[in-house]
This record gives sequence, structure tokens and C-alpha cells, in this order.
Amino acid sequence: MGISQLLLSVLSLSVSTNAMDNADKFYHEREHMGPGMWLFGTEGVYMYTPDGSKQLKHLKNTDICESVMNSKSKKVTQDCGFKTVVSDGHKYVWASNTQGSGRVDAFDIDTGDFVASNPTCGFPWDIDYHPTREEVWVHCWSPKPELGDEGHIDVFNVNAITADAQQVNLHGGDLNVHGHGTVIVDSSLGSFGYGTILDESDLYKIDLDKKMVVKTINMEEASGLYRMVYSPENKHLYIRAYVCCTCGDENSDTGGKCRNPDNLVNVTTGPNAGKTGVPGSCGHTCEATPADTIGLYEYDTVTDTVVTTWTAPDSMSANPFAAPDGSFIAFFANDGGNMVRILEPNANGEASSNVRDVKLGFSTKPEDMGEVGISNIEVIKDSKHNVAIITSTLANFVVLMDLSDYSISKLELTGEEVISSNHGRGAKRSIAWAVGTNYVWVDANAVSHQYIIELHSSGDITKAKVIRTLEELPSRTMLFVQNYAPRQPSTTTVVSKVESDLDIKKNDTIGLSALIIGCVAIVLGIANIVLVMSSKGGTSVNTDKGDGKDMFEDDKIN
Repeated sequence: MGISQLLLSVLSLSVSTNAMDNADKFYHEREHMGPGMWLFGTEGVYMYTPDGSKQLKHLKNTDICESVMNSKSKKVTQDCGFKTVVSDGHKYVWASNTQGSGRVDAFDIDTGDFVASNPTCGFPWDIDYHPTREEVWVHCWSPKPELGDEGHIDVFNVNAITADAQQVNLHGGDLNVHGHGTVIVDSSLGSFGYGTILDESDLYKIDLDKKMVVKTINMEEASGLYRMVYSPENKHLYIRAYVCCTCGDENSDTGGKCRNPDNLVNVTTGPNAGKTGVPGSCGHTCEATPADTIGLYEYDTVTDTVVTTWTAPDSMSANPFAAPDGSFIAFFANDGGNMVRILEPNANGEASSNVRDVKLGFSTKPEDMGEVGISNIEVIKDSKHNVAIITSTLANFVVLMDLSDYSISKLELTGEEVISSNHGRGAKRSIAWAVGTNYVWVDANAVSHQYIIELHSSGDITKAKVIRTLEELPSRTMLFVQNYAPRQPSTTTVVSKVESDLDIKKNDTIGLSALIIGCVAIVLGIANIVLVMSSKGGTSVNTDKGDGKDMFEDDKIN
């Protein structure tokens, strides 16, 4: 290497170091919030410390959500329409947002910053995350081909968050077939997933690589499938079956008048089974009617076969819930939240075991019969706790269930008589555990309150208590957010390590400057020696290739 090249290399080292510092600044000097509870609602996203003592950040709805004209009020609104939220655990938090054109929003998991608002198919709702593939799968409830939609399910890659992936058309034909639906992906399912549509009696098996349906499993008696959960313990799905029912008079399945007398259906279940072309309805309207007798399918994903069917304690269908580790499955009946049925999985291909019917007693009022009073379950498992906490939209208390014996204890959230949660179809009372702590959050969306429960360190469910109520804090759903990826050492840590190894006692700036000046001085010293030696005796430095001998051969001292 020539002297000029060596000088340039030293100088470029200094420049490169500064450029690298500037590039790394975003990653190493940005402020990380740390673990926190994120609340998603009409006013945007609120972020709090796990115990609720401090607000970390608020992303306002006016900064992150679309402005649209309300079709009923004829007023412009910018309320966020968050429905489901998931975390990928290391980069982003993902939220379906039905406000306006419908989006899937991405937020930085460390800083809470709003990263992207991704266009997707119409009315995005259900979301599931595939950790191995690092993909977010979104089920849209109202895809619109006139707006460019091509399917019921859209896909987003964590490493290319704005990439436009191929949508999955579950039905394979006209997108007018739509409605509520569920999508299930899981690392234990490999490169396959499953989807449903409320309007169709088919279960769809999806090839995640090809983004297409590769198998259609028809459930003959059902009119549609919705509310599906998965247990990795036995690799089984638990799917609520929906049916058609009659209406019109007191002897019909609904026991009352038809909302749409011109709607004709074929009934396959209940006391009116076999009737065709009769006034009636299908789907949600038939929940808890005498026709709602199929219950839930337990489905083996390994053999793609139905293992058995289940009903709730009232011998009708129910909404399923699966513990994240698959250790138990719970059925929420349309009985006002009075009872819950608990199943435990067995080996793959074997029917689960009915281990307990537990009376929760959320509501036994006649007017609440027909409603699924149980809203959500949060499972807390660590070295101290083995508990499930159950919420209801029909009561101001939660039920703590000891999962070792399924015993229960009730905890009042508030002393108010008026129910603090919205209720009815689509309403929910959200709950989330701040993992690694004793804190559990429960919302009260009717009054914009948040209740923070502290579990007792002994694990005794009877000693849990509400320690804090946050007011004027609306939310539709909530999620505890934590970055589980190993943290990279900061710039300060790296420099400190170098200083330690080199026994540098001065600060970084002076030390680095001295190092660069020293390197330059050495190079200049070498250059000076070379020049002196080359000028001695009038001999010039040989720059020709010559015969391959040392270019300084003529400068030897005799």
C-alpha cells in the first residue's frame, strides 16, 4: 500500500466511525419504554406502566386514525376502530382497525411509535400471528372486490411490513360470501392454517406458502362456522357450529316474529329439522334456540377429521376458549354467564375429557338468558400462580379460578350497581395480565374506567384485590407489550468495554481523538524516514515494477 493510500485509510477510518455513530444513534440512543400495558380505543392508544402508576405515552386518534363521515350522524369522526391486537414479540404490535377504509396498523414495540397503516381487505377483524414464519394473518369480514379486494384473508410479514401479499379467497369464488370468520395459524401447524366464514358450513385448510385453500371440509348440518380456537397440546381445533332456525310465531324456534319474513331457510336441526323453504334465519339469530343443538366440533388437524362434538351444560352450543398452552378448553354458553364447561385435551386423535362444569353465576336474570355473559379469560401461570380470571359484560365482578382444582373466588371490581361494561353482541370486557408481575388489568368501557388487580404473592386467589382505578381512559381492547428478543449492547456499553480492555482512563472523545492523532503521527513519521532515506546519495525511489525485488533495494547502507 502506498503512503498516500495509508493516509487516506486512516482518515477514512475516522470518517467511517463518525458515520457509524450517526447510523447507530437511532438504535442505541432512542428511549425504550420497557414493558407496559397498551390500551386501544376510540381515542387512540394509551401506554402505561404495568402497575398503572404512570402513563408512558398517548398516541392520539387525530394523529393515527382516518377521518370519515358517519353515515348515521352525518358528522365527520376520527375515532379509531381497533378490534384485535397482537404482538410479534420483538419488533411490532399489530392492530386491526376498521375505521374508514380498514387498516392493519403497526407500532414499534420498544418506543410505541406509530410505524405504518397498511391497507387491507374490507373490515379487518380477527388477527393471528405465526411466530416461526414471522407473519400476521388477518381475517376480513367484508371484503369488497370493487375496491380491489381479492380474498377474505390478508398476510403481513414482520420483515416487510408494507409488502402487498397475495390475499386468500376462502370460498374460491364470489367474494359476496362473507361474514364473521376466524383464522388460525400456529408454529405447531407448520405451513398450514385454517379459516372459517359464518355464511359457509366449510372448514378451509390453507397452504401458507401458496396462499391458497388446499382442502375444504364440509360440516353438513351446520349453516356456518365461526369462533374457532386451537390447542397445541393435542393439535385439535374447537369450532362453534351455527345453524338455521324458524321464526314467525310462538311455536317457531325463535318463538317470535321474523325480522325478515321474506328470508327462507332450510332447517336441519332441532324440533323443526327437515323443513325447507320456510321463514327463518341463520347464524347469530339462532343462538340458544331449540335448533342450536350441534354444539362444537372437536377437529383433528393431523388427520383432518372430526373427532367428536360437544355442547355446553345447557345441551346447546357455546363460544370456545383455549388456554395459550392448550392445557384446557372452556365453553361459554348462552346462559348469561352462569356456567362454564372445562375440557382437558388428551392425545392427538382422542376426544378431550370433560373434567368440570363450574358455576360462575354472572347472571341468572331471565332477560340475560340467550346472551353469552362470559366475555374473556386470562390465564396466569408462573412460579406463584396457576389461575384463570374470567370476566363478564353482565356483572361488575370477575371470577378467579384455581386451575389446580377449579375452585373459584369472586372479586368485585366496583361497588356501583350500574354495570360498567357494555353488553350485547360484539361487546366485551377486556382483561390482560402484565406478564412477570402480579398485576392484571380489566376494563369498563361503558364508563371509560380501568381496574388494576393485584394478585397475592402467595398465589391465594381469595387475597387478590383491586388496587387502582383509572378514570377517563376508554379502551376497546388491551395488550401487555414486552420485547422478548435479546437486547443488543448499547454504544455506551461497547465503548466502556473497549476502554476497560485498553485501560483507557480518559473519556471517549479525548481517547478516540488521541488514538487517531497517534496513528497519523506514526504514519507521518514513517513517511519522513522514507523520504530521508530516499534522498540520501541522490537516489530516487523506484516506482517501477522492475524484476520484483524490494523497491528500496538501492537505499541499503553499505
